[in-house]
Amino acid sequence: MVEKAEKVISINLRGKMQTAQRWKYAKIASLLLRGILKKQKFEGMKDGYKIKFDSELNEKMWNRGIRNPPTKLKIKLTKKDENLIDAKLAG
Repeated sequence: MVEKAEKVISINLRGKMQTAQRWKYAKIASLLLRGILKKQKFEGMKDGYKIKFDSELNEKMWNRGIRNPPTKLKIKLTKKDENLIDAKLAG
């Protein structure tokens, strides 16, 4: 049985997004977010694990359109099993 571990992190995407074209900001922001979250390790995690975004997090990323995603996010990561991490909005 796997212990459920949790982390809350804040992520600033502003500087990283400015290298992309403006009309692709939300798409690039979601890819950057996934890459940043892949670097967050939990104890006992194996390589090749998946990160699943919650529907609320996805809505928050896209609700202002593709050109104006949020620049700062507070995310709660929960380890479900050895190969799966759930990412939700914190607070």
